[in-house]
Amino acid sequence: MILNIGIIGGSGLVGKELINLFNNFEEKKFNLFLFTSSKSAGLTIKYKLKKIPYLLLNETNLIDSKLDYAFFCVSADLSKQYVPIILEKSPKTYIIDNSSAFRMSKDVPLVIPEINIDIVKETDRLIANPNCTTAIMSMPLFPIYEKLGIISMKVTTYQAVSGSGMKGINQLVKETKNYIKKYNKKHNLDLQQQPSVEAQIAAIADDIAYNNHDIDDGIRSGLLQEESLYEVEIIKNAFLEVDNKYPNLSRKKRLFEMRRRVYSAMVDDVIANSLNNFLKAKINNLNDVKNSKKILVDFTKEMTKQVLTLKKILRDNVYNHPKISLNNNKAKRIISDLFNFYFESPDLIPSYKELSPTQKNKKQDIAYFVSDYISGMTDRYAIQKHQENFDLYYLQQNFRVS
Repeated sequence: MILNIGIIGGSGLVGKELINLFNNFEEKKFNLFLFTSSKSAGLTIKYKLKKIPYLLLNETNLIDSKLDYAFFCVSADLSKQYVPIILEKSPKTYIIDNSSAFRMSKDVPLVIPEINIDIVKETDRLIANPNCTTAIMSMPLFPIYEKLGIISMKVTTYQAVSGSGMKGINQLVKETKNYIKKYNKKHNLDLQQQPSVEAQIAAIADDIAYNNHDIDDGIRSGLLQEESLYEVEIIKNAFLEVDNKYPNLSRKKRLFEMRRRVYSAMVDDVIANSLNNFLKAKINNLNDVKNSKKILVDFTKEMTKQVLTLKKILRDNVYNHPKISLNNNKAKRIISDLFNFYFESPDLIPSYKELSPTQKNKKQDIAYFVSDYISGMTDRYAIQKHQENFDLYYLQQNFRVS
């Protein structure tokens, strides 16, 4: 049986994500219908090996498509407008609504499939979803609730602008651009010009230093295998040169000599290419630099390819390694816990007494105050403070009362 599946709001963020999910299913099992506003109607989207047209969202198109399932990824107002029409005029269509339109309706099941799919009856043709925060949060909480019970919860969420869809993202981009333009009128940021030579040198010097430093860290930690770096010609050549010249070097010295050669190759490439760029662009003064058509201090095209390959190797093998991800998550947890703790009790920060009464009563000022305090902590001190405030075993061991 081939199902007809409709995505109402197929050109929005949620709709497009749903389309991506359907890519995981065999295409022969269903026909996909995408409904959108007049802005996108008539356009097409590439789906697997073919293009699917966007249909104008109206009653005729919805009913004529003879949908088996309809996923509503639109605003609550549009759901309230079109869901009743489908329920009345397309009696074989089942609807999953992602908006808030029917979440509080007593006769509409509010479902997270992994938790309460059993409440859905065969006669239920409309199912509502909780919002993203509730759905994600409920997944780990439900097994805790089943085994131990949960009496109450205090929840604070920080919603990304993407939660409001493309309209919200476009609004943020527009407002940010407008703010920069206004600021630029007062302070002249030279936004249309290239940065100074010093700034260009600093930028590419950072790039060279960080990449080589991360190679060393990756190999020393065992996250990065030497053989995986042979895709980068300058690194492979550096290892070969070192091995030929110093065949009995220790591992530590061998890596050191390899890095020296890679550093030199990158720096020499930048110097030669930058001088060539200066000559071609006929640079004589600072204004010539600012008005040049491209960045002047840069790698050659060949070296750029090698650097990009190196960055991909580091990203795949080091930055995204499970061990690194675990530590990153721990760090995020520590910072988040400390912020919430001190935001609730800012008087525990020694310099709190220096705030004015007005600052003490403004949440935004307290948030900045707490952020500044945490940002001044070293890693070791942040971990210590987290232990003091959240680790019960630490408290038991270090604060015994006789």
